Amino acid sequence: MKKTVLTGYEIFDKDFGGLKSGEITLIGGRPGMGKTLIVLQIVLNVARSGGHVIFFTAGIGPTELELRLISMVTGIPFMKIRGWNLTDLEWDLFKKATIEIKNLPIQVIYADNVRMMRHWCDKTEAPVDLIIFDYLQLIHKNIVETKDCTPDLTPVEYLRELKRIAKKHKAPMIVLTQLSRNLERRKDKHPRIKDIRVKNLSADAYDQAFLLYREAYYNIDAPRNKAEIIGISEKKGIKKTREVLWNPEKGML
Repeated sequence: MKKTVLTGYEIFDKDFGGLKSGEITLIGGRPGMGKTLIVLQIVLNVARSGGHVIFFTAGIGPTELELRLISMVTGIPFMKIRGWNLTDLEWDLFKKATIEIKNLPIQVIYADNVRMMRHWCDKTEAPVDLIIFDYLQLIHKNIVETKDCTPDLTPVEYLRELKRIAKKHKAPMIVLTQLSRNLERRKDKHPRIKDIRVKNLSADAYDQAFLLYREAYYNIDAPRNKAEIIGISEKKGIKKTREVLWNPEKGML
């Protein structure tokens, strides 16, 4: 029986039954749409519930990710924290949030290839409840171990390698991915599965995808506090869209 991890988001948990062990969940969006923020909120929700999370990052550095987590916990704008321009009250909040995050079961590790991710997952003594990789298009194409020793894999093949890691450790894995800029040429800019920047993406390479959309990203007159999460699972035959609140510091709520 597959273990289920709840994220704190209704579209993930209620509509799609949560994150299942051994499965790959894609989260996609254009740059600045909120991919990292939503996954950090999931990290906090899972870790606060006692789940052990490994967060692999190939883009944003571990220190910046930790500062973003502190920003989300305290409500202090990230750029203010980054500039160390804090009031006495904000410093107190910062210190308390730092202690909380250090005590949560979260590992943030820089990794840009499958070998490193496999190594760290195998090295971890405690059972892993959730694995995250940010993001697919930044995987280093020359450092990977495969059975046939192929040095360069396609993104679809990398997804299959990542799924092997998820299955081995009986944990769900979230993989962030970019979307093609071609969607911005359409009148309706809501993202679709075909917009995921993975050539020849097939249903066997992932289990479900959640695509992020904010109208205000394209239209300055649109409400800035609204966003949409579009969930799709070809395997389960599910497609669901939920409107959520958008906060530039905390992401989608």
